[in-house]
Amino acid sequence: MSTPLSFLETNRALEAFLEVAIHALLYTRNVYPTNIFKQHHKYNIPVWQSRSPLVNEYVSKMCRCVGEELDKRSLRKIILVIKDDGPAETPFERFVFDVEWLIHDDMLGKDARDFMSVRSTPASTKPAAGGITRTEMDETLRGFIVRVEAAKNYLPKLPKNVTFSVVLEMRDDVEPQSLQAKRGIEPSEWYRAEARHSAEEAQGLVSRLVPHQTTNLGMVQVQFLAEVLEKDPWASFESGEAETSTNESNEAPRRNREEDEQEKRRREKGKARAE
Repeated sequence: MSTPLSFLETNRALEAFLEVAIHALLYTRNVYPTNIFKQHHKYNIPVWQSRSPLVNEYVSKMCRCVGEELDKRSLRKIILVIKDDGPAETPFERFVFDVEWLIHDDMLGKDARDFMSVRSTPASTKPAAGGITRTEMDETLRGFIVRVEAAKNYLPKLPKNVTFSVVLEMRDDVEPQSLQAKRGIEPSEWYRAEARHSAEEAQGLVSRLVPHQTTNLGMVQVQFLAEVLEKDPWASFESGEAETSTNESNEAPRRNREEDEQEKRRREKGKARAE
């Protein structure tokens, strides 16, 4: 019989899933030209992943930071915001992963603090109550990523020039901080987010929810929401900061205009051959 995943093993699986999901959403929402993506297999299904080193490094770093906060159980929500690539940075869509822990501190063993925050402790290899096996986890995440990609079927076409950021909503008004930033090796990956980029506040905007999915991953439950944001004709927009601890990732790599032209020429050649 397979051994259930531990608390930290569950977090690593969720961290890896978020990286796959972000790449899939960047592809399906055309944040970058489609020709910078390639298919590979994850969870025994084909998924899209960027071939751009800058994009890959950025997404990987953000997900590692998310993983550290998962270990501390400090997260409420992870939000991928797709927004205008201009000074206003008007948000168009938010993809929300709402995290709810199904375990209590007393379930994590005597050394709960080390177990939660240190990945290499012996306690991290112990199975915990409510865990699921690796096979069960992969099967569950396979269905989850299919539903994440299917969200595109309910969403309108985006403007051409968009970018994205990752927003974290924290528990107990704490600030996210990676180990590298805490040691002063790197600057902080996060800054205080504008209220309109969080799932709690959208001043001057109204949101429309698309069908969502709730997935049980043993020790944690994740609800996926997709929101389309539109201008509220009855509200005067005022920018500001969220009252809760809501933190946004540093600037993502911008879309390469030369790659856009290459993609356009590729499509025109394909169309000419078809004719």
